Amino acid sequence: MQNQKAFTLLEIILVVAAIVILAGIVIIAINPAKQMADFRDSQRTLDIGEINKALTLYQIDHKGIFPVTFPTDLIEICDTWDKTFDEVLASDCDGYLNLSFLVPTYLVAIPRDPSLTSSYLLIIENAYAALGGTKYKVFIRNNRFVFWAEDSETKTVLLNIDENELAGLIDESEDDEGGEDEDEDEEEVADGLVDTLSYNGNDYPIVKIGDQYWFARNLNTAYYRNGDEVLHVHGNPHWYEWDNLVGKWSYLNNGNGDNNLYFGRLYNWYAISDARGLCPSGWHIPTITDWNTLEAYVGEEAGKKLKASSADNHSWDGTNAFYFSALPGGIRWIGGSFSSWGTTYFWSSDVSGEVIPTRQLSSWNDSFIHLTNQKSEGLSVRCIKD
Repeated sequence: MQNQKAFTLLEIILVVAAIVILAGIVIIAINPAKQMADFRDSQRTLDIGEINKALTLYQIDHKGIFPVTFPTDLIEICDTWDKTFDEVLASDCDGYLNLSFLVPTYLVAIPRDPSLTSSYLLIIENAYAALGGTKYKVFIRNNRFVFWAEDSETKTVLLNIDENELAGLIDESEDDEGGEDEDEDEEEVADGLVDTLSYNGNDYPIVKIGDQYWFARNLNTAYYRNGDEVLHVHGNPHWYEWDNLVGKWSYLNNGNGDNNLYFGRLYNWYAISDARGLCPSGWHIPTITDWNTLEAYVGEEAGKKLKASSADNHSWDGTNAFYFSALPGGIRWIGGSFSSWGTTYFWSSDVSGEVIPTRQLSSWNDSFIHLTNQKSEGLSVRCIKD
């Protein structure tokens, strides 16, 4: 009998690979258009995933503050390609969302739909006239970035939303356009960090929660609104003086350092109620009604949701679900001593006899605690927009 040579494993693998390649060639030959469409949709999926990742990293690095305002309706991303934020004029992206602040740190260039072989950039006499769109749309919903590749072909390319939700949003958008004349002056802004306000040498992130706008950091000014100084008190005997009931402030534990920027200053009630005003123009010390409105909107376990999270640069034991970013700023008691163990207190502008209704957050409670405090105690301040 003649000996027969067996196939080696390598030979079998090569044969299988050849069959797969031939099958692929046959499929492409049969339906090349569909294969190319599938390829473009895969690229779209990769593109919006990269944009989402870049925005998330930027959000973390900059504590949720963006140089642009994200709309609550779908908007097309501007085709700025590899231009940086400083190189793009506001008028260049009129009608589009400018994400060039992601370049080059978070993205080499802003991805554009693969159907666009080149940028929509128009060049007139070597000057940039206008920029078009990438055909990728984005908006914020429930503190998530939602994406849609509107030119997707063999499937609907989405991120952080399903097709039914998208269809509903498109219908809502079309309804809104139909009533444009009625609501043209009203633009809904999503919850979250929306802006930054500079006041007396400090920058305060502004957070929208429901219909309210709050400082997302404790007040840290040594001056009243008109420029007059608030009295700074170090020593315990001078914190409470029955014959000198004036506005006063101190840092927690009379401390110095970077933590003061985030914990802010502790003010007595005479400072927060002074007619010269402690919050900037257009802002005020919250009333109890303001605090109640916030608590009702945030819902159950409001304290947990308002406290900073363990992932924040300056952390606490909350979830920071609404970017309120509360920190354990402590309290200064009437006698001048401090308490700083896992707690913070906020003033209201209301008066109830000789005491003031206040709010407290603590490490051992996920509720938003209702208290009253003495007028000469030192508490933190959050300003709210008029």
